[in-house]
Amino acid sequence: MKYFIERCASFPLFALVFLRLDRRIHETLWLSQRETRWWMKYQVTCTLRFTAFVIILSVVHSIDAKADNKIQPPQTLSLKDAQNIALKNHPEILSSQYNVMGAEEKIKEVNANYLPQITGNSIATFAPSNTRLTAAGSINNPGVYHRGSVGVSAKQLILDFGRTGHLIGAEQNKMQAQEANQAFIQMRVKFLVTQAYYTVLRAIEILKVAKETLTARQTLFERIQALRDSKIRSDLDVSIAIQGVEEGNLLVIKAQTDLNAAQAKLIQNLGLNEQKSFTFVNDIKVAPPPADIDSLLLKGKDQNPEIIMLKCELDSARQKYEAAKAENYPTINLVGYAGKNPIRDAKQLQPGYAAAGIELSVPIFTGGKITAGEKQAFYHSQAILHTLANKENQFISNVKVAWNEALAAYKNIKIAAELRDNNNKSLELIEVGYDAGRNSIVDLRQAQLSKTQADINYSNAVFEYMINLAALEFFLGLKIQAAI
Repeated sequence: MKYFIERCASFPLFALVFLRLDRRIHETLWLSQRETRWWMKYQVTCTLRFTAFVIILSVVHSIDAKADNKIQPPQTLSLKDAQNIALKNHPEILSSQYNVMGAEEKIKEVNANYLPQITGNSIATFAPSNTRLTAAGSINNPGVYHRGSVGVSAKQLILDFGRTGHLIGAEQNKMQAQEANQAFIQMRVKFLVTQAYYTVLRAIEILKVAKETLTARQTLFERIQALRDSKIRSDLDVSIAIQGVEEGNLLVIKAQTDLNAAQAKLIQNLGLNEQKSFTFVNDIKVAPPPADIDSLLLKGKDQNPEIIMLKCELDSARQKYEAAKAENYPTINLVGYAGKNPIRDAKQLQPGYAAAGIELSVPIFTGGKITAGEKQAFYHSQAILHTLANKENQFISNVKVAWNEALAAYKNIKIAAELRDNNNKSLELIEVGYDAGRNSIVDLRQAQLSKTQADINYSNAVFEYMINLAALEFFLGLKIQAAI
């Protein structure tokens, strides 16, 4: 459409040039003056009509472009919606999913050792009759025949004293560890989204307090200014009131900056690569934290994804240790070969060949390789064992610290609410006293500051508790039945 309009918009200019040329052509052809004027009038009319069409088309296109560029209304985003978006889009979760799929394929790779291994072979040898490789670098059949052969070789494992089975078990445990790690990443992403979402809600509430503070101080300033004009208040009152308005402006700017930063952090935790506008839902209900933490500790210790992951890794390391020990034992394979000799010396080679046998491999001396591998697998399992013990201790510590912080934050809500109510009442009394002349503008300004800080402290206390409660759920690995 844009290209078409640009091409059409240039048509009037070419039309004018064409009219001048056309006029000269008609003069050259000796047309009558009347015919020439009629022909020129007709062409001008067509040009004007087409120009009007182009203008109308351009206006319609600009209206459509404005409609396309119209800002879409913000999408309503609840905490549950934010968590679902993150679980679907976050790069860490997508990465963990691929790790699980890779672990599944690794099991198939190791399990293939139980299945026949069939290989196709083709060789062409050119050598004079009675050729012997007497210095080939290894002990082999020195005879070489002029031939061209194709065939297959097959190998089937019969017995390896459990080595392959232990390796399969190790990979299965690794896959379970990857699944537990995926669950842990999902929990961490949900916690980060929850934390960021509550931070946004807190910033919205603080911005609301800042705007209300600015409005109240602006109203007070206008009232004091009017009283000053009536010679009831002094210039000092006006000056202090102006300071209150400027402080309110600074508070709004800081609150808006904090809100923008909190929204950017939420977008990052959602796994989105572009900024979007959302309308946030503040429907939280504060409920007390669990009173009995010991029962949750026992339950969380069995279901915590990090602990489960380390347990699976420990089982995998132990299976690998058993597989390393099995390398000291013989391996028995069934082998077979079959093929054709299309190019051959009929006196020396048959048209085809086939052979089968049992291969027994016994490690006698490997330079300490098997023993070193066995010890390395054992030490690795012991390292994971101690890492697991440390993680269990860390789990108990993290849960208890998070529980205590949640308890303290819950108590702070009540204290902050009482302080907010007291400061609201104090401000009302001081405003009455200021109007009656019993309190100064300094008292009124101090009451305003205390009231604003109390409102901010209450919002901080509420959302700090909700974040601490989410952290407790994250460390436990459980969903606490609290009304959120």
